[in-house]
Amino acid sequence: MKDKEKEKERGKSGVINPFIDWSFKFLFGREETKDLLIGFLNELLMPENPIADITYLNNERLPERPDMRECVFDVICKDNLGNRFLVEMQYVEKTNIRERLLYYACRLINEMGQRGEDWNYELDRVYAICLMDFIYEKDPVLRSNYLLRDIRDGRIFSDRLNVITLQVPCIQARSLEECKESYENLLFLLVTMKEGMKTIEDILTDIEAETCSEEVKAMLRRVAQTADKASLSPEDRVAYDYALKRYRDYYAGMKTAEEKGYDRGKEEGQEEGRKNTQREIAKAMKDQGMALSVIEEITKLSPEEIETL
Repeated sequence: MKDKEKEKERGKSGVINPFIDWSFKFLFGREETKDLLIGFLNELLMPENPIADITYLNNERLPERPDMRECVFDVICKDNLGNRFLVEMQYVEKTNIRERLLYYACRLINEMGQRGEDWNYELDRVYAICLMDFIYEKDPVLRSNYLLRDIRDGRIFSDRLNVITLQVPCIQARSLEECKESYENLLFLLVTMKEGMKTIEDILTDIEAETCSEEVKAMLRRVAQTADKASLSPEDRVAYDYALKRYRDYYAGMKTAEEKGYDRGKEEGQEEGRKNTQREIAKAMKDQGMALSVIEEITKLSPEEIETL
């Protein structure tokens, strides 16, 4: 009886927000769920030789010097062909996000250097992939792919460094059925999970109704089932709730800061507008040859300000 009630409760339960750091690593950064990351990478990159296996690498990079910054990646791994993948989830806009990705990727390339004269600069491919829950450019697109190319004719200089950005808010599909690319199905699912408006049962029903390949459907199903709150262990639930609180506190703090900044900006704007009006009046009075003391008395501007008009 208890098992049936638990199963019923699972059907009604929600799913974790995948845009939280802990959740993203829980879904795609563990040995138990590496098939989900393999599936995502294969659908995103469509490699000639599909990725068969990956090995997770240490996601912390200590600085080479005391005055340099430490790097902590979300998920980093290497596939069976030696290609290296850095996968980041960024839910808040960061300054110089493109430069940050380039720096991270170059750190991975730098690690391939070997001591001694025998190394001939052979490099594995590096893919820096960033899912962004924000827009970072003026004319945004969902997916951008960057390579080192000749600016004159587009010839590829090297395919060792690859940067891919996914601006998730650019998704135009309103259902899984409307997704045009297979990787877009996963992005849409992550957005649906983040919105928190559907139960795990609703999400699984949507997936079953999807017309994508069985392979993609199986991956989506696995992501949803792994994200089911009812399936979390007590320890994982505590960790998730703590991460969720930090996530919400951050956004609450940002909103408060924005509101205070708006109010302060509004007050500053009104004050600046008043001063501009005073300057215009003072200039008109000065042009009419009125005494400086009179202008100062009426406009409340200092003699120095009036002299500059």
